[in-house]
Amino acid sequence: MTTNQPMSPEQIAEAAEHIYEEQFRAQYEGSHNDEFLAIDVLNETAYLGTYPEDALGKAEKASPNGTFYLIRIGASATFNVGYTGEHTTDMDGALRSASYRAPEIRPV
Repeated sequence: MTTNQPMSPEQIAEAAEHIYEEQFRAQYEGSHNDEFLAIDVLNETAYLGTYPEDALGKAEKASPNGTFYLIRIGASATFNVGYTGEHTTDMDGALRSASYRAPEIRPV
């Protein structure tokens, strides 16, 4: 997909899902489940990684001006979000972030 107009998030998602279905699903599903694919919707290229930052890092290195969409292969969603009702005071009111590779965070 070549475009000179900025794409909305919805257009990026729609284009990437179409590219994935047409070009990459059969190639990656089954053999790379739970890995990540960063799809550049501008040149219809995909970059595989074990972790999201691996796939996006490869994509950004190969195409610094690309427009990327991240897919978790074989999953209905790229990320799962959860919440616990536990109150903890060690966060000082701010959200704490951790790398996806952190031992306490594992894919489901």
